[in-house]
Amino acid sequence: MWLQVEPEHYQTPAPTPASLGDVSNTPEPARGDSIWQFEVPAGGSAPPTTHKFTFPTDLQPTSANGVSSIRLKVSFKVDSPGQQGAYGEVIQANLGMPVLANNVTLSRCLRLREDRNKLILESAPDCSDASFASLGHNGRILVRQPRQ
Repeated sequence: MWLQVEPEHYQTPAPTPASLGDVSNTPEPARGDSIWQFEVPAGGSAPPTTHKFTFPTDLQPTSANGVSSIRLKVSFKVDSPGQQGAYGEVIQANLGMPVLANNVTLSRCLRLREDRNKLILESAPDCSDASFASLGHNGRILVRQPRQ
């Protein structure tokens, strides 16, 4: 399993009817170790790891004057001999979350799992099963086989 996560912060003025469709401000990238490679035992799971990212400035929360959000640009590859579909291909996905006033420390858990021979990338506030279950299909991306 190879995984890369690139967090970016977006701060844009609150939209108005005249600004709809405008391009948002340039994203602000974070610093931190963004690439991981590990092995998952057959039929098992890899132990969770924690990685910290630092943005060059304090993140202002979303307010009436502006929208503040974090986008996680995720790229991953799962090598699994004999598997069809998305296995062996580099897959890219974007996951987002707002920066809210009560977010003292922003935290996100990413989970990649298999369900009936399909890969599902999920994101939740923490890594508990209850956190993922409470989101339902929100925060879930079904990874499909790339078109040839």
